Amino acid sequence: MVNIGKELKKQSQELTKKEEQFPDTIYSLPLKKATNLLKKMGENWRLDNKEIKNGKIVIKRVPPRIIADDLKKVVKFAIIGDTTSDLEKAPLVFYNPDSGLYTNSERILNKLILAVDNTTQERNRREIKKWLTLEAQPLTLNKDKNLIPVGNGIFNKKTNKLIKYSPDFIFTTKVATDYTTKSITEPTFNNWSLSNWFKELADNDPQKELLLWQLVATTVQNKFNSNVLFCLIDNEQGRTGKSTFEQLLMNLVGEDNYTALKLAQFDDDFLLAQAYGASLIIGDDNPPLKYIDDGSTLKSVITNELVLINPKGMTPFSAKFNTTVVQSMNAFPRFRDTTGGLYRRFRLIKFNHKYPDTPAGRKIKDEYIYNKELLQWLLKKSLTIDTSIIIDTKESQEMVSDIQLESDIVRSFVVDLVNDFTSTRIPVKFLYQLFNKYVEDNHNSTKMTQNTFTRRIKPILEEQGFNYDRKNKAPLNYFKKDDAKLLLEYGLKYHKEITKKQPIFYK
Repeated sequence: MVNIGKELKKQSQELTKKEEQFPDTIYSLPLKKATNLLKKMGENWRLDNKEIKNGKIVIKRVPPRIIADDLKKVVKFAIIGDTTSDLEKAPLVFYNPDSGLYTNSERILNKLILAVDNTTQERNRREIKKWLTLEAQPLTLNKDKNLIPVGNGIFNKKTNKLIKYSPDFIFTTKVATDYTTKSITEPTFNNWSLSNWFKELADNDPQKELLLWQLVATTVQNKFNSNVLFCLIDNEQGRTGKSTFEQLLMNLVGEDNYTALKLAQFDDDFLLAQAYGASLIIGDDNPPLKYIDDGSTLKSVITNELVLINPKGMTPFSAKFNTTVVQSMNAFPRFRDTTGGLYRRFRLIKFNHKYPDTPAGRKIKDEYIYNKELLQWLLKKSLTIDTSIIIDTKESQEMVSDIQLESDIVRSFVVDLVNDFTSTRIPVKFLYQLFNKYVEDNHNSTKMTQNTFTRRIKPILEEQGFNYDRKNKAPLNYFKKDDAKLLLEYGLKYHKEITKKQPIFYK
């Protein structure tokens, strides 16, 4: 019979190394050893509780409560959240010593349960998980900005040292590339170097080049989310370097740490659930000019707010994604949400080059960006880049402005007509009549009430110094005749009622 106390001590001692900076616990046992230990614990219980009936040995199943207790002796379980409300909605997670991360993997957890007793039925497995969730230790994600989880440990930016993964460090995402302590210079391949390639992609624009580097660095340091959506755009011409850049990011984080999700798929509960736990969400070939009906989930993911996650066949839960979102497209989609709160999150990067299809070019995409030394150099450089404020380039600002105009007929109306007004008091009724004619002339199907129009135009005019008053002001002579004549040009009439108090924009 196995002595559990001695077995635990033996397994734990096998992990002890001289260079360890933090003491190991039983929770640091590799999953294979933890699984074997749980099997022996199950065997022990069955031997201790066997019965003889009618001259035959009867082997009992291990009760769910015992299985839960055995798991807690070997595996560190937790729920992660910053507040009591967060914890109420948080999923059960456990420390995976093979990755150094806390994970909610159902597959691994079921295998651990079955290691104790491989006859455990699904309903009993659900019961075990409920106990584990109720009894799990509440934890918060590590918020030390100096600690960055990488392939072979946790890099401390303050001390420039690598720390061994431990259950005491609460991380759910990482990049797979190993940090090397040795000095490393940027590798070159047949006169090609990554830094020079970035300069080419940036059209030798220092701001755009910095944005490319910040994108890479954010992917590495995404514990503190950048609060922006990175968009890579070309003109459907191909061979612009866009897909090569995407693959470089995926190689850096490793195949277990990224997932594919397009913009429109953020509103799909099941697809979104598959992206939970990824340090990089990347969407390739988004359909051009597709209409995104609801961008609220996307916004919550990129701002690291709680999101409802609904895995197929599992209990829904709420969590923060703690991820970097990069989307690739030929043209930007349209969003129902036209507020600045969404658009100011966008960082657009235009890929303007057209690279020839040559053997040398194919080597970049097929060989160079997979090079281990290059990825390690890129990791080290990324750890030195400041990502506290993601630069908003002139190129990005101009493209975002164009996108807003295309997506928002009210903003387009203001830019095309209202910006030329000289009046300092503009009646809402006049604006609404003019807007309806503008919509008609632009063959736009938008229809909205005056109240909706007022709500939509109010923040846009406030950007230009206007205030809104519903009943205390009249146009008087502040509403200029030249502006009022616009309606006549459209074949409409507006009775100014100059002295009548009415809803009005003024400055």
